[in-house]
Amino acid sequence: MSATVRHVYRGRRCAMLLAAAIGAIAACPPVTGQECLQEYSNTRGAKGKISWNVYVVPYPNLQFVEMTHDYVHHALPGPMDMNWRGFGTPFILAAADGEVTCVEDARNGCGCTDLFFLCQNYLNIRHGHGEISTYYHIAQYSATNHGIHVGDRVLAGQIIGIEGDVGFTCGSGSDPRFDPCIGQPIPPGTRGCNQHLHWSVRREVARESGIEYEYVNPYTCGINRNIYEDGTVYFYHECNVANCPPFNSLVGTFSGFGTFKIVQAFDTITASAAT
Repeated sequence: MSATVRHVYRGRRCAMLLAAAIGAIAACPPVTGQECLQEYSNTRGAKGKISWNVYVVPYPNLQFVEMTHDYVHHALPGPMDMNWRGFGTPFILAAADGEVTCVEDARNGCGCTDLFFLCQNYLNIRHGHGEISTYYHIAQYSATNHGIHVGDRVLAGQIIGIEGDVGFTCGSGSDPRFDPCIGQPIPPGTRGCNQHLHWSVRREVARESGIEYEYVNPYTCGINRNIYEDGTVYFYHECNVANCPPFNSLVGTFSGFGTFKIVQAFDTITASAAT
């Protein structure tokens, strides 16, 4: 295990605490970074649910990014892929206030092979209402170089890393790069890598067998219908009353959801449950 794998918090051990104080961030016993990856992998598939928190576009103001695979159209529905199309450094921002629960940014290898699945750079943030946002493929040391560590409280819009291509990525942006983590040479003919942000929002769900996770579609400030769509370019917007009115109806956009009530104070990200 890499020395830079920090402690993370296992959601299933937080069930009672979260039930007692919904929206609160609970400190739970630490587990390893690899177990953090496994929890991400074991998340249930997308079911069209909307987040209970309000999020911002995770890129800086005046930078524009393209949604290349949205919540519905990703190969694994639920996560999303965003590609920076701006200028300067493609910083990644925290999409909502929360606590950093997982950081791994020591890797630098990449390639279009599942050998890299457990050899990726990523960062998790726990938000209110049992929701966790995950940011994959960030550039080497880009979180630690910005002072991001497990247990830190971060604010929406705060820099947490830089967009990268590390891990299991596929494209023509760069040639495959070896990392000792994969345990063998990169197979001949492996396709190149693609710089982008693979990110998702998951919510803890209490079931008889314990706490599980499910992907939710992040309700986002300042974008059309507040939901990401494939092939669309987006800009960062602060969360305020102008960008996220107190009441928003999802009727006609997402069948069966009814009215989603947002409790929104100026520059504060918080939300009630769907009603």
